[in-house]
Amino acid sequence: MRSKSSRTPHFEALEERRLLAVLAGAAGVWAPPPTSGDTEPTIWLVTTASDSTGDHEDLLSLREAIESARTGDLIRFAATLSGQTITLAGKQLSLSVGVTIDSSDLQKGVTIDGGKGCRVFSVAEGIEVSMVNLRICGGVTTASGGGIRNAGTLKLTGCAVVDNSAARGGGIESSGELTLINCTVAGNSAKTTGGGLDISGGTVSVENSIVAGNRAEGGERQYPEGRRCFGFGIVCSFSLYRLDRVGSPHRI
Repeated sequence: MRSKSSRTPHFEALEERRLLAVLAGAAGVWAPPPTSGDTEPTIWLVTTASDSTGDHEDLLSLREAIESARTGDLIRFAATLSGQTITLAGKQLSLSVGVTIDSSDLQKGVTIDGGKGCRVFSVAEGIEVSMVNLRICGGVTTASGGGIRNAGTLKLTGCAVVDNSAARGGGIESSGELTLINCTVAGNSAKTTGGGLDISGGTVSVENSIVAGNRAEGGERQYPEGRRCFGFGIVCSFSLYRLDRVGSPHRI
């Protein structure tokens, strides 16, 4: 964890317990009562729409929060970022530990934009990540997963994955466990298959969500191994799945 004197979370020994300081950027610092063990989560409050790191001692970017977070931590956003867009500076946000990124406290949410220069999020294998009330757009990659590439366990709630593009899985490519609840995946495109979603392994659950208006140049076809490609945006290749309701002519 980097050392930033004005706002880096730190630990202090207290009767064989750890007092966990919780970062709140320019809004101040909040610390919960000390508890035994090392599992108490940190709450990181993002206070700038800038994608830079290390530029301002009194501000915290989303990238800094992700890089500093530990498993189980929660990343939230300052009220001043309601309706704002965080545009990435040509480098994806890579999640290597399980965290929750949540803008549900903000009336207008937060947009994370790849700026047409990179994938937006990558979720590593073996971790659990939740994203709540985020708009994920502008992701572009010549590989898979323009908006999100998921190899772990990913749960999206109230999110919109729109206007992303990739070779396959324009919106999301997942080889892990994927859950969409009250989400919209629309306006994404792929050069080959899975304009909206490309599910290449694991499981997928889509509940009360819209997957529509996506484009895959590969079209609709049946693969020899039973992998089904739907032109409207979903590619499925897995043993267990549930699509409860999708906004498309096809229901699986």
